[in-house]
Amino acid sequence: MSMMGAGIADAYARAGEIEGKGMLAMGQGIAQGITAAAGAISDYKKMQSQIKSSEGFYNTLKEGGYLPPELAKGIDATVNSEAYKNMGTAEKAQFWNQATNFTGNAIGQFYRMQQIEAERAGALDRAKIGVGPQYAQLEEQRRQREQDARNREATNQKIEGFGKSLEKFRGIFGGG
Repeated sequence: MSMMGAGIADAYARAGEIEGKGMLAMGQGIAQGITAAAGAISDYKKMQSQIKSSEGFYNTLKEGGYLPPELAKGIDATVNSEAYKNMGTAEKAQFWNQATNFTGNAIGQFYRMQQIEAERAGALDRAKIGVGPQYAQLEEQRRQREQDARNREATNQKIEGFGKSLEKFRGIFGGG
């Protein structure tokens, strides 16, 4: 019988141990659930903050005239759509993340194109300035050639006149 008492005591000890481990596992599960819920709430608040920050940044760029007009119209159309209004916080955060990345690239491209246009216009202006003196020089050379042609014509007329006078003179003296 004494062994029977020891077996019962052992069974109760074992049952207590199992119950204790179960309670420990349940406590750990509850703690993990609370931690996960707190993390999810933190992530949710972080996403809401990022959305507000991105919207504010976008409005600043738009109102400051830093965005290409086509890009601003596209983002406004999306933000004012029913689809956007029905999006969840995670979807809106993802939209603004993509919009911010795209906007940064678009702004860079927009200003690069303006820079290229300004450089091209400057090059044309420099070419006009550089050609101006050359054009004036060419025009002066043209005027000089025309003057030289008039001078040759006048000289040729004088030579012809002298030749005619010489023939008359020869004719008078019977030479030729």
